[in-house]
Amino acid sequence: MTLKNPMKGKLMKLRKLAAVASALVLTAGLAACAPAAEDAGEQELLIWDTGIIARDLVTGDPYEDGSFLHQMAVEFEAENPGVTVTIEQQGGDITANAAAFQAASIAGTGPDIRVQYAGGPTTSFADFFVDLEPLIPAEILDKMAGQYVNREGFSSDGRLLGMTYGAGNLFVVFQNADVLTEAGVDPTKVPATWEELIENAQAVADNTDKNGFYTGNLEGYPGAWFITAMVGGELGETAFTDMYSGKVAVDDPAMLKAYEAFAAWGASSVNNPDAAQVSAGGQGFVAGEAAYYLVGSWENNGMVEAFGEDGPVTSFFIPTLEGAPFSKIGAGGPEIALSI
Repeated sequence: MTLKNPMKGKLMKLRKLAAVASALVLTAGLAACAPAAEDAGEQELLIWDTGIIARDLVTGDPYEDGSFLHQMAVEFEAENPGVTVTIEQQGGDITANAAAFQAASIAGTGPDIRVQYAGGPTTSFADFFVDLEPLIPAEILDKMAGQYVNREGFSSDGRLLGMTYGAGNLFVVFQNADVLTEAGVDPTKVPATWEELIENAQAVADNTDKNGFYTGNLEGYPGAWFITAMVGGELGETAFTDMYSGKVAVDDPAMLKAYEAFAAWGASSVNNPDAAQVSAGGQGFVAGEAAYYLVGSWENNGMVEAFGEDGPVTSFFIPTLEGAPFSKIGAGGPEIALSI
């Protein structure tokens, strides 16, 4: 493609790319966000999807026309004659995908838009990504919770290297009302603090033949989810990015407080006896052997399948420690980002 004014063409293409990313994030039509078309000849917008938007994560098959990404591409092409949106599906190997992207970007043959996981997988390619902040209205950015994880250096004023897509995942506690009722605990009263939750779990362990919690790989992912919630409750949503940037010490008293609570949970009698040995999963909870299951919102569909839409299982955010300044926080965050 030959442009009379290279900078003019570059800015126009960036705006078009920003329109694509914005539309995906806002679930609005690509065309609605696109600028007025200028006569620049035939153009191609190349998107590399690493398999986390337009690919079925179970079967590995591309959704193609059934995916939101493909639907938006069709609408964008319809509203922008002369622009072809090409979506290339990549495999699920994160390391191989990252290496391919880096090599292509260095060679100048990389995609216009790349879809990858938020956080490190986005910020690690800061040298290749455009700062999206000048291209996105401030009122939209203000509504994007957690967008700071895609900022360079995880700094609040760092370049915005990717836009979050979708609702992300939050860490939650699933509860079985039938088990709680059997133990004499009111399932309609959601525990306001972690201490209250442990008290309920202990009542289940003491008054029934079931466990307060069913947990697998306690010292692995569940521990990380727990620490995230407890430290977030003490320091707020930027706790860990502030540790990364040095604004908060990694041995801040909030960390010690959280780890002490985690140690107490592990040493208590509320968990299944093999919590530290059994692989991660909610097998025991699904089997009705426990009142609580600490995991992530990605288990929602599985719980509906196991217990039904109107079954006894509901969920709530992991409650924080008593007296936490940020007691209403929901631990977790964005999972997917789109970058130019």
